[in-house]
Amino acid sequence: MQQLTRRILSTSQHLRPRRARSGRPQCTRVSTAAAPARRTVTAAHSNEHVQPIQVFPSHPSVDALPFDFNHNEENTTTLSPNMSTPATSASVELPVFQRDCSVLEVVSDVRVLKAVARMKLLGLPSQVDGTLPAPFRASALDSTVPASDVATADDVDFCSESLDQVSRSFAAVIRQLPESLALPTCAFYLVLRALDTVEDEMDFSKFSAASKMALHGSATRAQVASDPLLFKTTCLLNFHNLLEGTDAAASSWETLNALNSCDVGAGNDQMLLQSFDRVVRIVRDHCTAEQQQIIADVTRQMASGMAEYCQRDLGVNGTDSRGDYNKYCHIVAGLVGEGLSKLWCTAEDSGLSQANLAAVNARTGLGSLSSDMGLFLQKTNIVRDYAEDQVDGRAFWPKDIWSKFSPNGQLGAFRASKDNYSAGLACLNTMVNDALALAPSCFNYLQHLASGDSRILRFCAIPQVMALATLAECYGNPRVFEGIVKTPKTQSARICCEVGDMEGVLSWYTEVCDDIEHKVDAWERSDSFHFARDAAVASQTRSRLLLVREAVQQAQGTSLAPAREEEDDEDYIPENWPCGPHAEGAYMDRLLTATH
Repeated sequence: MQQLTRRILSTSQHLRPRRARSGRPQCTRVSTAAAPARRTVTAAHSNEHVQPIQVFPSHPSVDALPFDFNHNEENTTTLSPNMSTPATSASVELPVFQRDCSVLEVVSDVRVLKAVARMKLLGLPSQVDGTLPAPFRASALDSTVPASDVATADDVDFCSESLDQVSRSFAAVIRQLPESLALPTCAFYLVLRALDTVEDEMDFSKFSAASKMALHGSATRAQVASDPLLFKTTCLLNFHNLLEGTDAAASSWETLNALNSCDVGAGNDQMLLQSFDRVVRIVRDHCTAEQQQIIADVTRQMASGMAEYCQRDLGVNGTDSRGDYNKYCHIVAGLVGEGLSKLWCTAEDSGLSQANLAAVNARTGLGSLSSDMGLFLQKTNIVRDYAEDQVDGRAFWPKDIWSKFSPNGQLGAFRASKDNYSAGLACLNTMVNDALALAPSCFNYLQHLASGDSRILRFCAIPQVMALATLAECYGNPRVFEGIVKTPKTQSARICCEVGDMEGVLSWYTEVCDDIEHKVDAWERSDSFHFARDAAVASQTRSRLLLVREAVQQAQGTSLAPAREEEDDEDYIPENWPCGPHAEGAYMDRLLTATH
């Protein structure tokens, strides 16, 4: 039994929300198999909280990972600062931190054992393996469809295989969608992934070479040809023409062929871009006219936003402000949420009432339910990927948050020295609070899906709960500044199996809120907690959690005392905040007053 359990767990899939890769090159994640012991960190994630990882040998115990990033080992890939390709010297290694339990603990918990076995052997309920079904075919209904737009069985196979190759997070949840939505959603994802591949390419010599091939030395385009950044921007702005079949499509295809000749992208993403015509045929032949318009509109809007941020220097110090941060997240993720909400309206088998469909599509733009769904996933991954983005020479944390805590005016200060971890935790937890503010809105969105097909609810709910669990894993965790923090695989398996209806969603929202609450308590008791600086951040976390709990309690038909939002969300450290020998007692008095 123990041997079977070990075999199941060691190969189980780890589903987690993966950040849209817009605005940064892909970074290689590295786990080390052996390394010198590390000292215990006194913070919300103490050594007692991290169990030795015996089930997954590829992810060692956290305390066995190098603390000073000077460790080098054979068969590990490393990245140099500000580089997107493997380096051979002066490199920085990104360890993977992933808590898990022993085999004995797994077999003693029926929920965990059942979940990991099911995910390994069966996958999600209704999950379709292999080629996705194609219930709609435009060419079968309209004989005037051009032969170039007719999709073949090989095209469907290619898109089905590409989905598994380029998405570790959403492939399974897409595959379990209703037939009328599975292939269109797959095509939607692949279109945006291809667009993202162009945006992610940071080797401007490729764009310079491609511009000369695509423009044929035209005098009217001389400026574009001489400016690789301008050419890249032009590629992004015209990308939607590939889908719409307009007069400009010929020029856009010529540009794409030039990009492919210059090897834009890498790995499976490059292969997707080089065979993008297959994806386009799927969109034109296996998506309804309404679905095609949704995909093209979102692609155009996202590309326009990418072009804007492409011309900006999102270097080591991040976005300018929270408003700028929200705008960026809406462009690369909120628009996806809006597009998906519109796709639900095109499915006759969605099971969703017109009232619920109208509710999730009532508004567009920042602040809408659909956009908040995307923003929550995006912000969660930006929080988690602090170290990865610093290595890549990219940053997204808003300056008006991190500048309040940085000791030297640089976002990278939290990673530069362990002496700055205390201030870094306060900043990290403030970033978690910023993401948590969206959780009640996302929960509201999920409630509108509860009466429809459970497969649509599962598609939306699993990434949301995964993101919430990731925030809990990051809260008060100094390892965010050192490498890649992941949720335990056993927890991920449980979420995938248990979040299939609102009862499961309610249960997991409550469980994760409890987890974050415990970590707030642990942070306040740790040596890294500075009362005058951090008390307001902890108070804000509790306020955010109360708002989430209130939404859950209302869904359950029970009541909870309403949470008090901060009077000034920008002011995390009030001028009249208590200090001195009796500060803690005064703080608790204020906290009790605020929450009761």
